Amino acid sequence: MVTATIALTRYDEPNWLLWQALESIAGQRGVEGAVLVLDQTEDGDTADNCASLSVPGLPFKWLGIAARSLSYARNQAIAIARFPIILFIDADATAEPDWAHELAATFS
Repeated sequence: MVTATIALTRYDEPNWLLWQALESIAGQRGVEGAVLVLDQTEDGDTADNCASLSVPGLPFKWLGIAARSLSYARNQAIAIARFPIILFIDADATAEPDWAHELAATFS
């Protein structure tokens, strides 16, 4: 088991695309830590959806942030991450089940 913060940033991607990315993160194997969802939209449904996707050892935390840029959102994630390994994923990406484990193990 490896430990990491998974940070997903959203600017204006549609909900259906975001949900696919979030569900793929919830299905990660061999990793624990935290998932940060930094949302640059005003969509209130995302916060509820994140809470429902939390799994033991990998809670999801939604944060609404100012809509500025990808760099701004990622810097926010770095500032609040609780674990030294931070894995970034975009809201329009779908992660394979071992994606986080393989990357975090490599950085370890």
